[in-house]
Amino acid sequence: MYDWKVIIEAWPYFDPPAVEAQAKIAPRVREFLIRANDFDEALRAAEFIRMGVHSHDKVHQAHTWTVTRWPVVGASVA
Repeated sequence: MYDWKVIIEAWPYFDPPAVEAQAKIAPRVREFLIRANDFDEALRAAEFIRMGVHSHDKVHQAHTWTVTRWPVVGASVA
């Protein structure tokens, strides 16, 4: 089992200034840490998370930005 970071972006329905509309719902970019055996399993979990975010009655669109092993393998730590 590995840790994976899932990043979902959500956009509201209404057109007033985006910052005000976004503040009424939740953060536009949401990060989730999940556990999965492999990328396919993590991707399925990310899709379930995306559907949950999209099911909010004020969310117009929700997109998966990334599904990444966490911490990033090979990344340097300063």
